[in-house]
Amino acid sequence: MATPEVEGLEVRRDGLVVGRAQWETAIPLDPGAHRVTASAPKRTAWTGDVTIDRDASAVTVGVPTLAVVEEPLATSSTAPVPPLAEAPSARSGDGQRIAGLVVMGAGVLGLGASGVLGLVAKSSYDDGVSNHCQGEVCDPEGKSSTDSARQLGQVATVVLAASGVVVV
Repeated sequence: MATPEVEGLEVRRDGLVVGRAQWETAIPLDPGAHRVTASAPKRTAWTGDVTIDRDASAVTVGVPTLAVVEEPLATSSTAPVPPLAEAPSARSGDGQRIAGLVVMGAGVLGLGASGVLGLVAKSSYDDGVSNHCQGEVCDPEGKSSTDSARQLGQVATVVLAASGVVVV
């Protein structure tokens, strides 16, 4: 990603520092636009933007050698130097991470609800068959009970499939 020969070189991706151990190493990233910056003392800072497609297998970002900044001659100016602005404290991607966890939690709850619905449907079906059916012939209450249990089983199946998709 960058050459380590520049003393004090700092590389950032989307505002977060990329440690030296990650340079020249493939790092999985979400698709979309990302900003890479490089800076070092007494060097001109560099900024580059890269867009990662969903189907990209690898994208390489090369940080050019940062140019040396010529120091201006000292002057006797008494003008105050404005303070540097602080970087935002929120880490990039925290909102997406939280949303992902909430959606996954909802999917897991759906899987549990599907299991409960399936067990209730099975119990209702078994109860209807054992109390109101003789072989393949059921009285009206047995037919109603088994039909209701089948419908509940279908709902459990739909909830299971939807929850599985949400979890994934």
